[in-house]
Amino acid sequence: MKENYYTKSLNAHKLFAVYQTRHARVKQYLVEITFVKRHLYGTGRIVELGTGYARIMKALALTCASITSIDISADNYVKNLERNT
Repeated sequence: MKENYYTKSLNAHKLFAVYQTRHARVKQYLVEITFVKRHLYGTGRIVELGTGYARIMKALALTCASITSIDISADNYVKNLERNT
């Protein structure tokens, strides 16, 4: 696969490093995930586009019936499998 912006600049390893920081926007993002979780009742279906290393997917997995995740980066796909299987 031809290397693209997402593979080069937004790959799973870089995304993981960003979300390990204490940056204010990251904290807000986590609050948003909590908000979504409170409004899922175990029967909903989620499609996550641009999954990255599956941070959102993992956080929401137990609160919905199914999740489908899609990402253009092969590196993100591999990182996702490593972290979640």
